[in-house]
Amino acid sequence: MSQLFKAQYSRTYSYNEQLQHPHMAAFYTRGQLFMQTTLLSQALDLLIFGMGTVFIFLGLLVIAVNVLSRFISTFFPEPIMPDALATPIKSTASAIQNDIDNDTLAAIQAAIHQHRNKHPRA
Repeated sequence: MSQLFKAQYSRTYSYNEQLQHPHMAAFYTRGQLFMQTTLLSQALDLLIFGMGTVFIFLGLLVIAVNVLSRFISTFFPEPIMPDALATPIKSTASAIQNDIDNDTLAAIQAAIHQHRNKHPRA
């Protein structure tokens, strides 16, 4: 190689110098690193902005629901029905047994017994 060639291409070029020389396009490592850093910072900014927006929106939603709940319970209270409290409530098991005939009850008990025999508890 000639001395002139070595003098021109042996030194390290800055990023701005690389932009000025189109034949140096293969040596844009510093620019690529700068671009990656810029992309990562932009991604982080977008992440913080997006998550912050969602957090603020959900916080405002919780506050709005609480305010509306208090407003409705204050100005539109549910009426108290004393008749509903005085009537006794039938137990669910006795109500079901009264509605199911004996044959159906026997079939249900047999199915439960068969299932428990196939799948014992550990």
